[in-house]
Amino acid sequence: MKRVIFGCFLFYLGVYGYGFKVYVKYPFAIDSRLRDTVVVDSICRSTPVEVILNSEAKGLSVIDTFVTSDSGYAEVTFNKWPDGSMILKNSISSIDIKLINISHEIGRGPSAVFEPVEFKGLSPESVLTVTIPAPFVNPANEVNIGSGASFVKLGIMTDIHIGTNGAWLPWQENTEFCASGYNNPWNGCMGDDGQENCILQNIAVRDRLNSLNLDYVMLTGDFTQSAEREEFECFKALIADSLYTVYFPILGNHDSWPYPPDQTDVDPDNVVFGGYFMQYGGFKKQFIKIRDSLPVAHFQYPAYLLDSTRSYEQYDGSSVFWPSFFTFYSFDYQNYHFLFADFNSRGSADLHNPGSEGDADINKLKWFFQDFDRARSEGRRIIVFAHHPLIPSNWPGDAEEFDADELNRIDDSLDLRGSNVYFEWWFGGHEHENRDNTTTLVSGDTIAKHVYITGQSYAGVYRIINLHDNYFLDFTSTLDPLSEGRTYRFVGYILGSWQSSYIFDFGDGYSSGGSSESMIKSHTYAISGIKKVTLDAVINNRHYTIAHTLIIPDIRVNSPSKGVVLEPGTRPEFSFYAQDPVNGSYFKRIEVYCKINNDPYTNVITLYNDSHSNPYSPAYSEWSVPDVFSSNDTFKIVFVSHSGYTRTMKIPFQIGLNPSTITSLTFQDSVVKITWNDNSRKNKDYYVGKKVRGVVAGSGKDTLVQYHLGHVNDSLCFFIDTFPIEGENIYRVAAIDSTNHYWYSDYDTIDIPFYKADSFRAVS
Repeated sequence: MKRVIFGCFLFYLGVYGYGFKVYVKYPFAIDSRLRDTVVVDSICRSTPVEVILNSEAKGLSVIDTFVTSDSGYAEVTFNKWPDGSMILKNSISSIDIKLINISHEIGRGPSAVFEPVEFKGLSPESVLTVTIPAPFVNPANEVNIGSGASFVKLGIMTDIHIGTNGAWLPWQENTEFCASGYNNPWNGCMGDDGQENCILQNIAVRDRLNSLNLDYVMLTGDFTQSAEREEFECFKALIADSLYTVYFPILGNHDSWPYPPDQTDVDPDNVVFGGYFMQYGGFKKQFIKIRDSLPVAHFQYPAYLLDSTRSYEQYDGSSVFWPSFFTFYSFDYQNYHFLFADFNSRGSADLHNPGSEGDADINKLKWFFQDFDRARSEGRRIIVFAHHPLIPSNWPGDAEEFDADELNRIDDSLDLRGSNVYFEWWFGGHEHENRDNTTTLVSGDTIAKHVYITGQSYAGVYRIINLHDNYFLDFTSTLDPLSEGRTYRFVGYILGSWQSSYIFDFGDGYSSGGSSESMIKSHTYAISGIKKVTLDAVINNRHYTIAHTLIIPDIRVNSPSKGVVLEPGTRPEFSFYAQDPVNGSYFKRIEVYCKINNDPYTNVITLYNDSHSNPYSPAYSEWSVPDVFSSNDTFKIVFVSHSGYTRTMKIPFQIGLNPSTITSLTFQDSVVKITWNDNSRKNKDYYVGKKVRGVVAGSGKDTLVQYHLGHVNDSLCFFIDTFPIEGENIYRVAAIDSTNHYWYSDYDTIDIPFYKADSFRAVS
């Protein structure tokens, strides 16, 4: 991993008056001892640092642990050694520095290891500045919501700012990223040293999130510094597409439209607000993927999420005239409702940022509150994710948020819904700092009870949210192995309770539910494809929801057919068809197993799709039926997809003689003549079985009368019954092999009219 001069802490070591001083500050801040400049907030806020001074000559050490201030700055003075002598620079042999609770990454991805950041044996003679190796990330800022067992873990990554060089002043931040202009495709460039350092920090955060086995990652805006195409493509390749889990993006004010430093060829009237975000950031495709195929329940959104609109007004009635995408949407998970809000101003900024203004605008409140109301009516716990935190713009040190009129409008909207209605949880970014658990009030009314602000990712910051509940809803889906390949059985279950009602949405326009404790349904799909199946249940008057993606391939067993009788020694043909609906995937093999009686399954053949054909239509006919007789046998066919899923079908069959087929059953001259085809290769003898109705036989039930014929010539398979009875005469033919195994044909029936006994005649 490349080690660069970057980090959150700089240590200035020197002699100032009596004793030895150590300064800790943010790397991009101007030194406050040299210039009268405020040190910016950073991940160094309230961070413990341990410093040890060692004297080899004295055999002594002195240690001090201190915590940086809210501005990320600290100064500590060491005066005396333990023996009482003054600490001077020439008496220090080495310095050890440890950043407590700060770790850096060793390795990448799921196998990453994080070790403490510490420096040992630093010499005060040769080292004036201690620099942290990049990238490193700070410990997670964790938030726990709800009570009970933890069942879902969310990550927040915000203010990524691909293209920034990390400078904290606007005119230092807005430098060109890679090629000049704003519509260049990204070619792998990482920018200047500062821009590359920030990208490496973001990659480190990405890898940390990937190592935590998260359920979802929320990306809350400002993915780029100046909304250029190459910045979005860099972000998509290195961050979004490299996350191991599903991510949900929201637009930030820096993602509005391209505004490179040299903006002479960019006309805001001819760009779409969020257009590059949707196209080059790949977010339009991501939203469609979330809607159509990802296991996200009740994905709700207005039309302007996917199609830009001009026809809107801000709440004060003023209009904005360029077309805009608005990233409002929501979905449900268990009893939680995730509501994503885009309150970015559509006004054009001035000064050093020619993009959109950084303050919030409460456009599109109508859809926002309609969605809020639906979730409340179902008793769901609502969590809002937005780029802007719901805080007032007069917050000390803020970067412009919601002004007083906007907060009053939100307060009025909440008051219309009740006296004690507010946003319980609101997570935002934008401020480039961490602020935890703030309550926002308007004229004494709570409008947001728990507001959390997450700091910038390019400085190594991220947040983890653990959701808890006493109940957990889920379901399984399995292919009915005896179906024709498209009937699935769904079984729902709840950990911790039971439901009062439930409903399965099968994702194809059909649904089915009930009110019983057992949540079991079967459904047959008309066509193959990828469906999103959702289960909703009401538990203690609160709605719980879970969704899973179900892949329904087109799989068929063309032969053998169900219930077929296979003779020992024959070689049946196995013929299959398998088409994978997953884009770019295929069935890589088909495994065939056989179970006879109650013996374990044994492998017949595994057919490999070496050509990666989709569809795949193999055939096989080299397996020989064992020389046994059994009526309880099964072929198991396992279709294994390249995408990692399997589907299993079962074909019941029997091992025995191929039964004869009655071809003619006639009544003439008072006799019944039966002819049949000999289908068996192994038969030696025949029986003709005749059912005699109980009324006629006097037994009160049907009686089977069998005539043993002995072996007959294949071309002369016939039998004449000289004693038919009036009414139904039911016949079948059995073939018998040399070991007295026999197999019957299907029953066949002929109706005999009334006749007199003296009408019988002998048949020679």
